[in-house]
Amino acid sequence: MFLSDDELQLVKNTFAENDDLLKVLRKHFLQMKMTEWEQEIVKTIKGDVLKVVSKVFLPTLELENVPIGQEMDVYLMQCNSIIEGQMSATEAIANIKARKKVFNYMDQSLKVLGGEDVENKIVFADWLNADGQALYENYIARNMIAVQIKNQLIKLKLLAGQKNETMEETLKKLNQNSNK
Repeated sequence: MFLSDDELQLVKNTFAENDDLLKVLRKHFLQMKMTEWEQEIVKTIKGDVLKVVSKVFLPTLELENVPIGQEMDVYLMQCNSIIEGQMSATEAIANIKARKKVFNYMDQSLKVLGGEDVENKIVFADWLNADGQALYENYIARNMIAVQIKNQLIKLKLLAGQKNETMEETLKKLNQNSNK
């Protein structure tokens, strides 16, 4: 698991049965208009909760305390298509540039979520107002962001809903189920 036990417990305490908070996060990341109530809710995401949200939405390649096979960062999220040659060199370059835009956008969104002021703000809705190669890269980045946000919100919801079980309890259940 890429989250520590304490971080996982924080996810459970914060997001379990709290779809409103997840929906507000979605609005924040997609730069959608929020009501005053939603703006107040988003301000509650700070400290350790913000650190965990950052770790989920903008993973960085860290190896300490991460089990084998669970290494992840924003660039690994699409590397198989490029490595396996499923794209031409031109498509791969456009996808790498788009992924860099995703990184910059998510980094900016997390800074804003943490209350920081950002210069040269990236505006999500403006990305499709480009032409040529920039439009192509922006289109790819826009869709990567939308999918990443959706997937990470689902991940938070699933993690928040997990039951706390010891290894012994899990093994006991598995043994009971296999005896049926």
